[in-house]
Amino acid sequence: MRKKEYNKKDIEKIIKESEDQFRILFDSTFEGIFIHEKGIILDINQTAASLFNYKREDLIGKTVLKIISEECREDVQKKMAAVMKYPGMEIGPFETTGISKDGIKLFGEVYSKSINYKNQDVRLVSFRDITARKKAENALLESEEVFRILFDSTFEGIFIYEKGIIFEANRTAESMLNYKPGEMEGLSVLNIIAEKSRDDIARMLSEVTNNPFLILGPYETTAMRKDGTEFFVEVHSKGLNFKGKVVRLVSFRDITERKIAEEELIQSEKQFRSIYDATFEGVVIYEKDKIVDANKTAALMFRYDRDELSGLNILDIIADESRDMIKQKIRAIAKNPHIVFGPYEATALSKNGMRYPVEIYSNNVEYI
Repeated sequence: MRKKEYNKKDIEKIIKESEDQFRILFDSTFEGIFIHEKGIILDINQTAASLFNYKREDLIGKTVLKIISEECREDVQKKMAAVMKYPGMEIGPFETTGISKDGIKLFGEVYSKSINYKNQDVRLVSFRDITARKKAENALLESEEVFRILFDSTFEGIFIYEKGIIFEANRTAESMLNYKPGEMEGLSVLNIIAEKSRDDIARMLSEVTNNPFLILGPYETTAMRKDGTEFFVEVHSKGLNFKGKVVRLVSFRDITERKIAEEELIQSEKQFRSIYDATFEGVVIYEKDKIVDANKTAALMFRYDRDELSGLNILDIIADESRDMIKQKIRAIAKNPHIVFGPYEATALSKNGMRYPVEIYSNNVEYI
């Protein structure tokens, strides 16, 4: 039963802030991100739209093959067929070639995994534009001069090492790590890694000693600048032949802002959960008649464990004499999602069969 009036706008505000911060994080990543179900695009971030020179609305609802170059479509179709058979399978990283709206080919490194998105089991695909990196790798084989231009013009930090010792670093890497030109040459890779991350990186260095062409990444670690300050980076590394030697090429980018945004999102969600569970009113969130979440107060009121409430039909907690009224309101909401009901009175039904009067207020909210 209702014990205290509580400002429901606070709850709605936190939910809205959580959704807004998700969208900020979604759109601020350097990677193109697609969410698709059975090959049909449900959502894309701004980076993906920009990479392929489309408006977002031009790709939503279209097949992912629309942005895959013809020579790579068969391979992508095979991978999609595999995840249809094994939905939990993670795929990648693998390289493929995309095609922009104006016909420009984009080399991409792709990673795909299953996620739950708006209560749907879907695939999240990240597409990292590695066109500059691919050109840099090809230039290694063709022209030292062309390689140097591309090597130094990429936005990613890149260095090349052999047996754990750096012998080439581009200007971006030197700038990010606060070294002067040429100062990184001769450093151990571990010299640019924060102490807390060195054991993990040392294990990777050992691993690639036995398998020099092993592709690693993307993975996150903590780098250390020349002055000892630390920052978060995302790293890729692979083996290649360079001037007759097998070496490792490492590319990395600063993801500190993204990590801060992720932490802010987590704190926002914690704040929402704190308010959600602290209110003296029972709060139930449902979609298409099915309860998807309930706060502690609701669980106590209805004599259920919170996990038990999830998945119940909303009518399971309404007494017979009030169900027709609730059904009418549900149908009205289906026709007009923005309609607000309440407060109005009804009779609730607890797990043990007890009936009791309640006052209800309902409206639509965005819920992740």
